Amino acid sequence: MRTFLLVFALISLPYASTGEFGKLRVDTDPPGADVVVVAEIGKTPISNDFMNPGLYKIEIRHPDGRYLPVAMEATIVAGGQPVTITHTLVKPPILTKRNGYQLILGAAAAAGVIWAAVDDDSFRRPAAAAAAGILQAALMVTIVLW
Repeated sequence: MRTFLLVFALISLPYASTGEFGKLRVDTDPPGADVVVVAEIGKTPISNDFMNPGLYKIEIRHPDGRYLPVAMEATIVAGGQPVTITHTLVKPPILTKRNGYQLILGAAAAAGVIWAAVDDDSFRRPAAAAAAGILQAALMVTIVLW
């Protein structure tokens, strides 16, 4: 951490004498998201009045993982207006394509297990036994993927 601060101080030295820093403000809904610019600079809402001018990649991540992370670029201008980022964090969709396939495989596997358990003759019939085995394998794959 000390090395990072020393490098930051050395890079900032030319700007410190002229007072040519830029300003960055980040606010999110809900608040409390981590803001990362090279390193984590804090939690929202956050304000930094000592940013070196230039193009930055800014990442916003909520610590509990219930919201999708966001990455964006911002250009900080020396002595100009503060760059203000206001973002509403979005929750990931409940049913994704992968989850849909897993749900279908799981339902088919569960139906095969129930069919094999209810129909006692199913293990004597090779086709039914093969179908039950395939569906049970699908259940195992679904459990591993889930």
